[in-house]
Amino acid sequence: PDTPPGHDHVAVNIELLFRRGSVFLTSHLYPFYDCREAMSLAENLPCISCASNRWTCQWDLRYHECREASPNPEEGIVRAHMEDNCPQFLNPSPLVIPMNHETDVTFQGKNLDTVKGSSLYVGSDLLKFEEPVSTQEPGTFFFRTPKLSHDANETLPLHLYVKSYGKNVDSKLQVTLYSCSFGRSDCSLCLAADPAYKCVWCVGQGRCVYEGLCSNSTSECPPPVITRIHPETGPLGGGIRVTILGSNLGVRAEDVKRVSVAGQNCVFEPERYSVSTRIVCAVEAAPEPITGGVVVNVSGKLGHSPAHVQFTYQQPQPLRVEPKQGPQAGGTTLTISGTHLDTGSAEDVRVTLNDVPCKVTQFGAQLQCVTGPQPVLGELPLEVYYGGSRVSSPAVVFTYRENPVLRAFEPLRSFVSGGRSINVTGQGFSLVQRFAMVVIAEPLRSWRRRREAGPLQPVTVVGTEYTFYNDSKVVFSSPAVPEEPEAYNLTALIQMDGHRALLRTEAGAFEYVADPTFENFTGGVKKQVNKLIHARGTNLNKAMTLQEAEAFVGAERCIMKTLTETDLYCEPPEVQPPPKRRQKRDTTHNLPEFIVKFGSREWVLGRVEYDTRVSDVPLSLILPLVIVPMVAVIAVSVYCYWRKSQQAEREYEKIKSQLEGLEESVRDRCKKEFTDLM
Repeated sequence: PDTPPGHDHVAVNIELLFRRGSVFLTSHLYPFYDCREAMSLAENLPCISCASNRWTCQWDLRYHECREASPNPEEGIVRAHMEDNCPQFLNPSPLVIPMNHETDVTFQGKNLDTVKGSSLYVGSDLLKFEEPVSTQEPGTFFFRTPKLSHDANETLPLHLYVKSYGKNVDSKLQVTLYSCSFGRSDCSLCLAADPAYKCVWCVGQGRCVYEGLCSNSTSECPPPVITRIHPETGPLGGGIRVTILGSNLGVRAEDVKRVSVAGQNCVFEPERYSVSTRIVCAVEAAPEPITGGVVVNVSGKLGHSPAHVQFTYQQPQPLRVEPKQGPQAGGTTLTISGTHLDTGSAEDVRVTLNDVPCKVTQFGAQLQCVTGPQPVLGELPLEVYYGGSRVSSPAVVFTYRENPVLRAFEPLRSFVSGGRSINVTGQGFSLVQRFAMVVIAEPLRSWRRRREAGPLQPVTVVGTEYTFYNDSKVVFSSPAVPEEPEAYNLTALIQMDGHRALLRTEAGAFEYVADPTFENFTGGVKKQVNKLIHARGTNLNKAMTLQEAEAFVGAERCIMKTLTETDLYCEPPEVQPPPKRRQKRDTTHNLPEFIVKFGSREWVLGRVEYDTRVSDVPLSLILPLVIVPMVAVIAVSVYCYWRKSQQAEREYEKIKSQLEGLEESVRDRCKKEFTDLM
C-alpha cells in the first residue's frame, strides 16, 4: 500500500483465518515502512530524520538518500541511530533578526567532510530568499540576510536550510524575525519592548523601529493621552474601579505617580496596569454630585482627559421591586426600578436580603437579581450596595413566603418518549415564576457491567413545557428520557424557582415505562370499507388512556373507540382524506398514512385504502344525482299525461259535437219524410 503523506510507514491489519476464512483466529497491525519517506519527516534534517527513526534505515552521504540498512555498510554511510554523525549546521547568532535590516548571522558546522570545498547556500522557503555562505574559520560560517519583512505578526520563526550542490545538508539553524513597529504604536510601548530587540522610538519617523534604522531616537516619551474611561459614573461613596485607556501611559507601573477623577483622588492598582494603554484605580468618596475630568501623572508629565471624556459622581436610588414576594427556597428573579441604577458597572453592584446575596443578572436602568434561599419568612428590606457602600432604599421590601406544596399528581407514569400531560395539584404555585419537570437518571451498576455499546452515563433531563392554571394547578408535559428505563434509577421532581419537590405521593412515585410497539400493516396498506381501523401492538395502555391517544388518517383525525393492552380501534373519516405527506410521481403512495400518536411520539403503521366502489362518491353527491333525475322524470311523465288528457278531452268534445249534428240532421230528415208520407 501507499505510504500516507507526512509518514514513513503504513499500518496494515493482517488477519489469520481458518477453513477458507470461515473461522477467525487472530489479527495484528503490521507496519510497512519506506526509508525514502523517512528523510522528509523533519524539516531541513534529511540525514538526522533518516538515521534517528525507529526503522533500520541508514543515510548514504554520497548519493544523499535514505535506504534500508545493509549488514556490512560501506564508507560514507551514517548507520541507523547514529544521527550525531550526520553533517550538520547549528548554533546561529544572533537568534533574533530585525525586519527591513541586513544582518550578519554566524553559525557552526560539524561532520562536514563530504561538503568540504563545495559552495554552500542558506535560505528560507517561506520568505523566498537564498544567500551564499562564507567561511570565517574552520567550522564557523556566516551570511548576510537581505531586508526581510513580514507584516502579519510581531515575530516569525524561520527554519533556514543549507544546500550543497542543490541538496539539503542538515540544518538546525532557526532564528526569529521580529518587527519593532508591530503592536507598538506609541513611545511607551516601544520602550517597553524586549531589550534583545533593540527597539527605539524614532522622533523623525514617529514610530518604533530597530535602532539601526533611526538616527534620531529618544528615551523620553510625550505626555500621556487619555482617550476613554469606563465606567463614566460612580456613587458618592466611591469604592468602584475606573479603567483609564489611552497611550503613553508609562513603560512600567512605577511610572504612574498619581490619578485624580472629577477632582477626587483615585487609588492606583498596579496589578491591573497594562503598559502604556491602561491604568486602573479605585475612586474615593465625593461630598456631593459632581462631574469632572481625569488627570494622570506619568513620570512627572500630566495627561488630561478631553472634554467629552468626563466622570460623574451621582447617587443611585432604588424605588420599587417586582415581584413583591416569592418562595423561601429562593430562585425568584427580582426587577428593581429607580433612578441612576446604572451607576458604575455590573461588578460594582451587590444586592442582599437579610445578608443573603441576590445574584445580579442584569445591570442597567433597571437591575435584575435572583434571590437566594432565606432562613426566615416574612418581609425583608432590599439592600443595594454600590462599590461597597449601601444606598438608601427604605421603602423597597420583599416578602418570603412558605415554599409551594405538591399534594397530588396524575397520571402516575409516562412512556420514555415523553409528551404526556401530568396534572400537578398543590398550593402556592402563584409564587413561582418558572416551573420545570426534571428527571434525574442514574445508571444501575448491574447495567453498567452488562452493556456492550458503552457505559451508561448519568443524565439530567429538564422539561420546560407546562401550562399554569392557578395557585393550585399546573400541567406539565413529561420530558423524554433515555431508552431502557429499567437500566436507570429515575427520579422525577418539579422545579419551582429555587424549590424542588419530588414527584411522589402516598399513591406512589412517578415512573417511566418503555414505549409501546406497533405492528405495521400487512403489505403496508390497510383496506377497509367504512369500518373501524384496527392496529395491533404491545403495552399500548401501560401509560396511555383512550382519551389521550390520538390517531390520524392522512391529515384528518381518526376517532378513538377502543384502547387495550394489545389493540387499538378508531373510526376513520367517511371520505378518504389526502395523504399528510404527498409523494410526487408516485401514485401508490398517494394513499393517506395511518399515524398513531402517543404523547410526543408518532408511529406510521402504513397506509389506508378506501373501497372506491362504495366510498368514492360521498352521500352528499349521491342524493342530488339520484333524486333530482327521478323528480324530473316524474314531472315529465305527469306533464305528458296531462297533455294527453287535454288532447283526448278535445277529441271527445269534437266527436260529441259531430254526433249531435248528425242526430239533428237525421231528426230533420225523418220529419220531412214523415210529412211527405202524410
